[in-house]
Amino acid sequence: MTTFTFQRVPASIVCFSLSSSAPWLNEEFANVWLAYAASESLDVVVPALLQQLGLSAATVKRSLLFVFSDKVDSDTHAVRALIRTADTNFDTTLRVYPAARLPEWTAGQDGNVVLDQHLRRCSARDPFALPGPAQGQDFYGLERLITELRNAGGEQPMLLHGMRSSGKTSVALRVSELRRRANWIVTDRVVGRVDGARRALGEIIDVVSRAVGHVAVTFNNPGAPSADEAVATLKTCSAKIPSGYVGVFVVVDEMDDLVPRGLSASASVKARELNELCLVVREAAASLRIQCVFVGLASDIATVDRFDGDEEQNGNPLFNKCITRRIEALTPDEARRFLVDVASSVGVAWNDAAVDRVASVTGGHPFLLRSLASRTLRCARDRDVAVARLEVDDVELAEQRDLEAPGPSGRYFESLLSRVGPTGEAIVYQLLDAPKKQADVRRELQRTLSAEHFARFTKATGETQALRVVVRDSQGSLDLFAPMFRTWLNEYR
Repeated sequence: MTTFTFQRVPASIVCFSLSSSAPWLNEEFANVWLAYAASESLDVVVPALLQQLGLSAATVKRSLLFVFSDKVDSDTHAVRALIRTADTNFDTTLRVYPAARLPEWTAGQDGNVVLDQHLRRCSARDPFALPGPAQGQDFYGLERLITELRNAGGEQPMLLHGMRSSGKTSVALRVSELRRRANWIVTDRVVGRVDGARRALGEIIDVVSRAVGHVAVTFNNPGAPSADEAVATLKTCSAKIPSGYVGVFVVVDEMDDLVPRGLSASASVKARELNELCLVVREAAASLRIQCVFVGLASDIATVDRFDGDEEQNGNPLFNKCITRRIEALTPDEARRFLVDVASSVGVAWNDAAVDRVASVTGGHPFLLRSLASRTLRCARDRDVAVARLEVDDVELAEQRDLEAPGPSGRYFESLLSRVGPTGEAIVYQLLDAPKKQADVRRELQRTLSAEHFARFTKATGETQALRVVVRDSQGSLDLFAPMFRTWLNEYR
């Protein structure tokens, strides 16, 4: 191992490399770093540093750079902006800590020993952190849904929606692969984050056209066809599907910006365009052998008009014109199987009470499961780099760190609350201590809310359930969706 240590104001730099030689880790590197760090924010320092020294992310990806800076007031395990500006491998090679943390690394210990321990922790694989959609055996709790969609006909478009990181895109891409094996043409994926449904329809036509052999496309409004123009072009595309193929399959991901919000004029335009898109893709599936599957967060797809008992009445045309499937939380048994199987892939086991606690406090929510399990593994490796068993103490420490700002679970909970509005948030806080009957919540909020906000009670109750922020327990009472959410509301918000 090659180790260089430089201490300057305003930062201290510790660099070391996995390779036997790293000649660029020298005083020039330190001085250039410090020149930028003195005047620039950390998220722009590294790209500029690499450019000035003539280095690439690939050059340094087998090295680790530890920075102790007086500009950092809390632990930051990676500067996320690097993901956008450099090779993603480089994001894993930078750690930024407060300057006050430097003595912890060196006090009473040989510096190289401390660095070696940090190196082993940072380079150890985290099996709970998926770099992208699930592959292979990672479809925990989703196998039946995949089979169902694989066997579904191609005569209707599909809609997959659910919670964050619940496997929506993974399922859609898996169904795409199964369609491909069944002699369907699978197009490039369309990302729906565009300016309106007509733009999304234009992108669907573009990928379909390229998949069947570049059909000439001309629209009055380039890139944003009318419904008639779209249907006419898709008919031409359908006629060019080669013999032997069943049809064309298109995944339309991230539907967020296509769904109208509120009652403004722009929302009305979005609603009309989304309805046109749905009519076009329904006709394309029914008669043109072109099937789309739409993917989106429940919080972005759901526009609930009312909620009567357990029946969700949705005003979004996607729900009325597609085969619709919602991906729910894992059952306790599925969650335990996921945690045990994934940890075993790196030779780590769970204490029974520890795995039960993670499955319980997360409510089986896939994003919370992965986040808390990943943090638990990191906490365990902090006490023992070669840890072989995860304990309850590791889970409790990880839960605390995951909820503290800016922990990923805490940020997620904040984003959920931001979507339910004032009345929905008041409903959530009524459930802070324990589940309650809906009538009891209504009675209390009628007493405490303004008339304007209380008028939205029924709609807000439906929306919080549609978003799965609030669920109904086995007794029919309203409850928060995960114990971790309750802990965060009580102790960290």
